[in-house]
Amino acid sequence: MAVSVLWSGICVLKLGQKSARLAPCLREEVWSCSSYMADCARSERHDAGMGPARPHAFFVGLVIIFALVLIFTKPPKEIGVQVAATAMTVLLVMAGRQCCYLLCELQRLRVKSANGMLNAAVECFRLPRTSWLVIVTCFVLSFLTVHEHSNELWGTLERQGHVHFLVAFVTMLCVWRRTQFGWTLATTSSGPAPGDGLAYSVFFTYYRPLCLTLQERMTQYEQDNDVVLAVKKLIVLMPRSCYIEPELGVGGDEDIEVANHMDELKISRAGTRERKYTNTVYKIRNG
Repeated sequence: MAVSVLWSGICVLKLGQKSARLAPCLREEVWSCSSYMADCARSERHDAGMGPARPHAFFVGLVIIFALVLIFTKPPKEIGVQVAATAMTVLLVMAGRQCCYLLCELQRLRVKSANGMLNAAVECFRLPRTSWLVIVTCFVLSFLTVHEHSNELWGTLERQGHVHFLVAFVTMLCVWRRTQFGWTLATTSSGPAPGDGLAYSVFFTYYRPLCLTLQERMTQYEQDNDVVLAVKKLIVLMPRSCYIEPELGVGGDEDIEVANHMDELKISRAGTRERKYTNTVYKIRNG
């Protein structure tokens, strides 16, 4: 089984600390780190695409390019029809995107109730003011053009609908918000984020008991030999399959041996080539 070095660092723990006293502190520290990272993720960058300012600049650039192309290639009357067609496609694509958000949020609801569905709909359609400005502008332009030149508008959509929908989809990508599609649940709720369960399981059931066991053994080694280890280096070898034996960290002395001088340990394993692990303090055998 292939192995990888997961953690190598300086292990500085106070002598005499018990696991019962460490558990609440470690759990509080892990949760505070998780909440701090979530806060940074929310405050650093509201937009998941290209930062807080660049999508708006990109959108303005698209509008300017589109307007220049229309001015130099189309008569004034057709310009209004083209703008209205683009506005209508943008409005349709935006409505479709919000409906996808709503379907996703409804699927995440644990209890299907009218109140929960209403709250999910309100959250999905709670957009920034700039988005509502775009929606109102698109609606007004489309309504005026349909009222005055309905035949020309539908004819334009029939001939060049694919182009307008492509522009609309690019526009939606520019204003994409990562706070939707369940991201709000992962960053603002008090529950753990996806993947936290495995991380906490590995830490509290493997790393922490193993560190305490090794600390006790190194402390006993210092007392028996009347020495002080300046650097306590820990190398943990864990299978890539991420399967953790329940007995790891609480076994006997067969998984570790103390070394007071530099030497090499060759471990032959069936089906794999020999690997060499060198440590000046102790060695953990990957059994």
